[in-house]
Amino acid sequence: MEITSIFLPPNRLSELFTFNLVQYFKNIIFIPGLINQLFLFIFFPGLYKKPVQDQAETAA
Repeated sequence: MEITSIFLPPNRLSELFTFNLVQYFKNIIFIPGLINQLFLFIFFPGLYKKPVQDQAETAA
């Protein structure tokens, strides 16, 4: 992808770049559950309910 994009005309290249950037940010914003929970766990520990297994490990 990167290799072929070098040979594209500049306007097409910037178009491709913006599209990739949009896709990248979409992935960050709409990334499912796991990262979202990790974010909540790090920044809002009080709001995050740990799974039972984690509580057992913490108590041990």
